[in-house]
Amino acid sequence: MSLKYWNNGGPVLTDANLTDLKYWLNGEPYVVNKNATAVSSPENTHSTNLVAASSQFWGITDAAQTGLNPTTAITLMAWFNPAISPPADFTTIAAKGHPSLYNNYWLYYSGGAFKFMIGNGITWDYTYYLITPLTNRWYHVAGTYESGFLKIYVNGVAGVEKISLIGAMPGNSYPFVIGKASYTNLYYADGKIDEAKLYNRVLRSEERRGGKGGK
Repeated sequence: MSLKYWNNGGPVLTDANLTDLKYWLNGEPYVVNKNATAVSSPENTHSTNLVAASSQFWGITDAAQTGLNPTTAITLMAWFNPAISPPADFTTIAAKGHPSLYNNYWLYYSGGAFKFMIGNGITWDYTYYLITPLTNRWYHVAGTYESGFLKIYVNGVAGVEKISLIGAMPGNSYPFVIGKASYTNLYYADGKIDEAKLYNRVLRSEERRGGKGGK
């Protein structure tokens, strides 16, 4: 598995404005430094600063897709600090898959709300939390799905709950991406993203904040 940083479509492993990024995969912490080397220690990590106009994002590529395709349950969450208010439509925090193929999960901001979208192979649906996030302020955004229940939380407060989806998530071979859409070079984030976490289960409320205690 490798985690890389892209600028204008090309992979970049070092950048003066880029600091080490910490991410979780099924509860295990990883740190990816400027040399794109994954290590197990979570200490001394910081957020990554993304600029939408520069087409910057992080992506995880893994031929086996191990752990990146939850089937029956999912929690996807991260801290987001927007550089503009409101963020542009379809500003992506983290995503994997293609909505037109109904195989995706997508945490993003659009239409005046943080949103979490899930596809079940037949259709897709999303839940939302109406808010206009301010610049230079951290927001913890978490989406969950299990047994048809689609939920989103912003700073621990629940948004609209949906119960329209039925069945398992089909999985896909698209990359897991932080800071832009998974299926196209569009919908870049403009701001900071920290502690992106993916689980194959629905986390309890105290787990979703991870003991962080706010930013």
